[in-house]
Amino acid sequence: FKTQAGVDILHIPYRSVAQVYAALMVSEVSIFFDVPTVLAQVKSGRLKALAVASRERSSFAPDLPTLMQSGLPDYEMGSWYGLLGPAGLPADIRTKIHADTVRILGNAEVKAKMTGIAFEPVGNTPEQFAAHIRAESSRWAAVVKTAGIKAN
Repeated sequence: FKTQAGVDILHIPYRSVAQVYAALMVSEVSIFFDVPTVLAQVKSGRLKALAVASRERSSFAPDLPTLMQSGLPDYEMGSWYGLLGPAGLPADIRTKIHADTVRILGNAEVKAKMTGIAFEPVGNTPEQFAAHIRAESSRWAAVVKTAGIKAN
């Protein structure tokens, strides 16, 4: 964000999201990137959302533009979760885990609970997920290199 927007901002690590919310409320910090959990504060009027960082508008906040629509044409960032197994996992076990996971994610109650906390269940194929991991690794490696980020 800093590079693409051409702004000089300082990353301030906090121990918890609650501490960040408190810092925002007293203007100790002026910008915060969060997963959709912040939507409750936005809906209550305690925080002002400016944009979403995903490629597409969020179904949880359809009125918010994306950062791409707001003038950062190459900006996309998101969180994702997935199931991983050891290298060499037998294909039949992988197939069963995948089928069970897709079935569970398709369950109306599970889907309602996930969307209730602003998660969008996907349930793509193992091959699609592996391709996503490769793409994310490549993209973030380029960001680390461009930004000169070093491990502590």
